[in-house]
Amino acid sequence: MDLEMPGPKQGGRNSPHTPQETRDTALVAAPKAGRLSEPSTDDAPLPSRVSNLTTDFDSPTRSRGGEYIENPISRPSMGQQARSNTKLEPDLRKTLPNQNLRNTSAMPETGALWIDSVPPGIVASVSEKRRQEAINELIETERDFLQDMEYMRDLPQFIEQVFWNLEEIITISTRLSDALNKRQESQAAVERIGDIYVDVVKDFEPFVRYGGHQMYGELEFEKEKTSNPAFAQFVEETQGPPRSRKLELNGYLTKPSTRLARCSLLLESVHKYTSDHHPDKVPLEQVIQITRGFLKRLSKESGKTEGRLTLLQLDQQLVFPDVERVDLRLRDESRRLLHKGTLKRRGGRGDNGDLQVFLLDQVLLTVEANTDHGPLYVYKRPIPLELLVVETQEEYTSRTSLSNELEPDNRREYPINFTYLGRKGYVLELWASTAVGRKEWLEKINKQQEVVRKRSMKLDTVSLSEEPLLWWMKLSCAVPLGDGHRIAYGAESGVFLTDLRGRPGLPRWALTLPDVKQVDVLADCELLVVLSQRSVMTIPLDSLDAPDRTVGLKRAKKVASNTSFFKIGTHLGRTLLCVVNARALPSTIKLLEPNAQAIRAKNKSSFRSLFLGGNSTFRVFKEFDIPVKATSVHFLGAKLCVGCAEGFQIVDLDTLDIKPLLDPADSALEFVRMGLGHNTPPTAIYRNGDEFLLCYDGEFRKTT
Repeated sequence: MDLEMPGPKQGGRNSPHTPQETRDTALVAAPKAGRLSEPSTDDAPLPSRVSNLTTDFDSPTRSRGGEYIENPISRPSMGQQARSNTKLEPDLRKTLPNQNLRNTSAMPETGALWIDSVPPGIVASVSEKRRQEAINELIETERDFLQDMEYMRDLPQFIEQVFWNLEEIITISTRLSDALNKRQESQAAVERIGDIYVDVVKDFEPFVRYGGHQMYGELEFEKEKTSNPAFAQFVEETQGPPRSRKLELNGYLTKPSTRLARCSLLLESVHKYTSDHHPDKVPLEQVIQITRGFLKRLSKESGKTEGRLTLLQLDQQLVFPDVERVDLRLRDESRRLLHKGTLKRRGGRGDNGDLQVFLLDQVLLTVEANTDHGPLYVYKRPIPLELLVVETQEEYTSRTSLSNELEPDNRREYPINFTYLGRKGYVLELWASTAVGRKEWLEKINKQQEVVRKRSMKLDTVSLSEEPLLWWMKLSCAVPLGDGHRIAYGAESGVFLTDLRGRPGLPRWALTLPDVKQVDVLADCELLVVLSQRSVMTIPLDSLDAPDRTVGLKRAKKVASNTSFFKIGTHLGRTLLCVVNARALPSTIKLLEPNAQAIRAKNKSSFRSLFLGGNSTFRVFKEFDIPVKATSVHFLGAKLCVGCAEGFQIVDLDTLDIKPLLDPADSALEFVRMGLGHNTPPTAIYRNGDEFLLCYDGEFRKTT
């Protein structure tokens, strides 16, 4: 990009003028429309140079030379001292497009203390001298800031891209500075400024937008300076004149952001020296609170920008040498960098050194440390926050019982254990250099994990008991009853009930049955179905409310024996109870259809019928064998899906034909078929419209 200067034949690379002559002429000859002072009737020649009138601090409490100022009100800054010795030529006053230099004869001399700028009689009559000094510096620094911004505005077009919304900030600063100057001109000892700031401070939003763009501006500035020799020369010559005080152009980039902080500090100083009964006290408090709010938002926006730039750089630099590549979607607008830092590793055999660790909003990333802006090599597979367990060494040692195997760590470093759960998981032990650093990592990770959990939580979690369940219950299963206000638990010693409508407490023992493995409900028949000691039985729901635990057993009906598991579902509008015997091949599957009317009429059968079998309230709908060891059964409309070691098999209940759920010709599913076996049994299947969600040993696969 060539550097273009305003004005005819003054900005090209072949211009006969020197770069310094070109710059000085351009700054005065081509100000923007609407910013010129009133035309002069004098015929004096145009000035050949514009002095760089800027403040000389790069933070609210530090001078450019690095010296910390304990009391910014006690003495003028270095920039103010320099300006106090700078006299503008008469012609320059008439031609500079700088509106806040008007009526300068009525203003205090630039850089002067308040006591030196007003008559001694006024000084002697004013008791609040410190307050007046604070007000004076507030007004002067606002005037200086406006001059700096107008100086930037008159530079080439490229600067506008770097300084983003500079015109908005100039508009606000002009409005504020004009009001403050007018007040100071009319009052040697300024009585109030809070009313002025109350009127203007609500419009400080452009400072926040500027802060959010500042890092982009700095990046663009450095990029242009590196790639464009003409621009680099222009930057160097801009800071060359003595009056510039060697301040490079990019030094101006931070001024709008630091101005907001500086303004806040000076307002606090004025407030400090304002008596409680002064009419300015309350307005100043309001302004300070609003300014602090803008500062917090500015800091937040700056942090977002910094994180965004870091993610873009990561996207360009990341290399997966010996690690399976993972798409981290670093260019996604919703992606956030929450924390980053360096942690040490001590693995032996050369596996030592530093790792750069990045906490993103969805994953923890570790890369080998690199200081030359080259490729960043991913050290371990990134860990999804849902599968991350982060612990101190003490917690990890306690959980894994490795206390005797670990040597004491006397190197004053603080270990953190990162555990990646799952089949592809690993344990990574890293060391923070300080306890505070380790605490910060733990807090930020735990906080974001809580955000992720809440974001993915589709159901509310309800505590079923405020007290721990008795150890002897050994719960194995549970099912909601009725409208969901009660829960039935299956346990080693029987069936227990919990009522959720009152204060949660211990479950009530409702039935005495040995080794209960499954419980479910046939709602239309008002029956509880229980699998106990490989036998399936039905028990009327109303009998569970009896105080005697044997009442339900007296009314129970035995449905099937030699049962591995059962399943209740719907097939073509019919409610069916499927019982499976999978102890040996082939597996036997029996589908029973209940007669709801008959069940309700006979639900008072005797306890003896439990052992007699022959239950006429259920009829056999279908019975068949399947040449696999069934591990689960699922109703899919007109079909029955059976899970086994070979995967999910679909059974046509009309023809009893069996075929796999996954298409054998689909090469995209080969990784599933290759993984099937004893180590990856299918466990569940869920239907979502025209798609199925399949679960294999805790790992989900989705197919259309």
